[in-house]
Amino acid sequence: MRELVRRNLLITIERSIGSKIFSTSFWEDGPRVKDIIDGGKSGCAVYTSSILLLFKHDGKRLCQDRRATVASFLKDILSKDSGWYEITDNQMTPGCVLVWEEQRGNRHVGFYVGMGKAVSTCRLEGLPVKHDWLSETDNRTTRIVEQIFAHEVLYF
Repeated sequence: MRELVRRNLLITIERSIGSKIFSTSFWEDGPRVKDIIDGGKSGCAVYTSSILLLFKHDGKRLCQDRRATVASFLKDILSKDSGWYEITDNQMTPGCVLVWEEQRGNRHVGFYVGMGKAVSTCRLEGLPVKHDWLSETDNRTTRIVEQIFAHEVLYF
């Protein structure tokens, strides 16, 4: 038997919507322990990396570790032989990773799920939400997608 990675990835993303499982992540910073997600308000990299960490393709995880920042997440998925590569919006398929421009001092990351929609963590609700891929998670504020990444597993 062979796992249907693409199908399982997409259903996991869809079923994560509204889940509180990604609203807290404790990390140690010297002697201090802190919730780096701040109740889900800044957990996009932890959310996205956690979902990808669940899956393997050709024996390699789609992400190597849970990541606390967008920069460390991108470094992970763009490492040598990761299988991820940058594409344009006309090549998008459900499961692609989207990176939105920096606003309020932070970039944002999530998943394209098809039909013009994305799933990412909402800083206001602290939960993964479905929204227009060209807007902030509140569906009111336009936010430019700077980069789109695909993995070969998404095209099988």
